[in-house]
Amino acid sequence: MFNFLLILHIIGGSISLVIGLVPIIAKKGGAIHKTTGRIFGIAMLLATFSGVTMAVIHPNKLLFLVGLFSSYLVIAGLLPIKMLNKNQLSSIKNAMVLPTVGIILASGMIAFAIYNLIYQNLEGVILMVFGAGLLFAAIADYRWIARLTLVTRNQLLSIHVGRIVGAYIASCTAFLVVNEPLPIPLLNWFIANVVFVPVIVFWQRKLSITGKAALK
Repeated sequence: MFNFLLILHIIGGSISLVIGLVPIIAKKGGAIHKTTGRIFGIAMLLATFSGVTMAVIHPNKLLFLVGLFSSYLVIAGLLPIKMLNKNQLSSIKNAMVLPTVGIILASGMIAFAIYNLIYQNLEGVILMVFGAGLLFAAIADYRWIARLTLVTRNQLLSIHVGRIVGAYIASCTAFLVVNEPLPIPLLNWFIANVVFVPVIVFWQRKLSITGKAALK
């Protein structure tokens, strides 16, 4: 069972790592962007769910929590796109489940991080960063879902970009942590953020400018 899950995890992780760059650089909204984006989402969910299951079979609290964090980003990234084509009012109640779970998970990660920091464990630093990031994202998701009828198309797309590129960062981070190409462990955990967070900022600013121009 474990070996089967490991194979699924490697397949999903490899596909998401390779194909994840395509929707980032492809023309937004085009056929290539949509197709590769769907493949990326499926591959990431395969990798994260199999990874979380393995972390339960062979207990590893850090990998379990980081796996759930990654799963949240993927689902939260797909949700705004789903909302573009649904009755918004009827979707609010069901959609609220996601950020609620995210806030609970983030609180657990931060609590576990504090416990590890007290005992000067390096995992505490990692969990604190990931937990704080998840808490920020989940609260932001809760807010936009609560005012869903007032959220513009570009705002939904901006949220989509932030969460999906965040999921790709998680995929890159998993690869770096497993293979440890950099000599300093913390660099393997956070270097992908340094590279791709500016990509998120760029697209969110572009969508914001485009949205403002459309309102004039």
